[in-house]
Amino acid sequence: MTDKAPKIFASRLGLICAVLGSVYIILNMPMEARGIIGLFVVLSTLDSVFYLCVGCMICNYFVFPSFNRA
Repeated sequence: MTDKAPKIFASRLGLICAVLGSVYIILNMPMEARGIIGLFVVLSTLDSVFYLCVGCMICNYFVFPSFNRA
């Protein structure tokens, strides 16, 4: 069982990477597209193979502490 909020945050970051990589391809910017898509592939591989969700870590260490938990 995992917390749903960090996974949703990580999925949204992945969506942004995929869309941004597609936009760079459409705009004929291959170096930027390779960098963004390469990062997307590495982070997706870490999550699927090693169960190491970098987006979840970002959410837990940087996003959640900024909220006041009552």
